Amino acid sequence: MKLKVNGTELYYDVIGKGDPIIFAHGWLNDSSVMSTFKSRIKS
Repeated sequence: MKLKVNGTELYYDVIGKGDPIIFAHGWLNDSSVMSTFKSRIKS
């Protein structure tokens, strides 16, 4: 999903239930670096 904040487009996923967890990747990366974490959270 995408959200526009102060002219900047942010990408986010909603996965699972419970308290929210925020993962932030490094400057030159994109959300694909979070795929390992996302697969662990789903299981």
